Amino acid sequence: MSKRQCSCGCDNFKLRLTETHVINVNMRRCRNCGHFLSEHITLEDDKNDSRIVAEKSDAIPEDVLVVGPPQLTESICAFYKWVLNLTLPEQVTELIKENMIDAWTSSKPEDIQGFEEIVKKIQDVEKMEQVARDNLRGQIQQQFVESLKTSKADPLNGALLQLYEAENAPIAPGNPPLTKKIADTSIELINYQYLMAQNMRITKLTTEHKVVWRQMLGSNWSNMTAEWKNFYIAAPLTWAQIQSMSMEEKAAYNQNFKANLPYGYKEGFLRKVMEEVWAAAMALSRPS
Repeated sequence: MSKRQCSCGCDNFKLRLTETHVINVNMRRCRNCGHFLSEHITLEDDKNDSRIVAEKSDAIPEDVLVVGPPQLTESICAFYKWVLNLTLPEQVTELIKENMIDAWTSSKPEDIQGFEEIVKKIQDVEKMEQVARDNLRGQIQQQFVESLKTSKADPLNGALLQLYEAENAPIAPGNPPLTKKIADTSIELINYQYLMAQNMRITKLTTEHKVVWRQMLGSNWSNMTAEWKNFYIAAPLTWAQIQSMSMEEKAAYNQNFKANLPYGYKEGFLRKVMEEVWAAAMALSRPS
């Protein structure tokens, strides 16, 4: 067992290593002070641990958290982002890494089994085509969310559930209700498709644009036709697919879209929507 002290004075971190499994000391953070373990200097030299760190840690790529078998990389964070369709803040990302490392170092068979199952899921998802990934997420997301609810006392699960519910909280009631994710991704999609169809430079939307659009869409949601609701509801998946396209795939998508403009773009309705959003967002951003 190696006890290490950080330059900040923290000495409440213990490094656990074995001959066959190695934690990447370059990536693990101290729970007490939050600094990387590599910033802690060894206070009590244990020859076995020191030898493993010296021989193996320098050669480990930075995205590797645990050298297996099985090996765990930072793709574990991408898995959580993917299954919940969320952007994760840094503190939650760090919590995921710590939890997975703890599961690996645990002596409990159920923790080790859970760790290995997640690693296998990550590997399976990485091999899939984008359409298959999206279909799989649709099948397992609600089940995953329910599992978070049953164990929300766990700090990580509670944090993930809070993020998911905040992102999917209803803006307007209905069947289905309008959520922040539907509103934000639909305006991203409309902005991209409209500017692309007009051969204009794609400009990034601001928070003001999205705030305005949430209010506009929410006020009209209850009176909207089923056809338009379906368009907006499908937006998160459509926008995710466009973002994951290669340059060649996106060029083909753009060409096909321009050649077969859907309803709303031909009639200029969505042009008017974007003009209203831009004008209202500009007014909102002006100093009072």
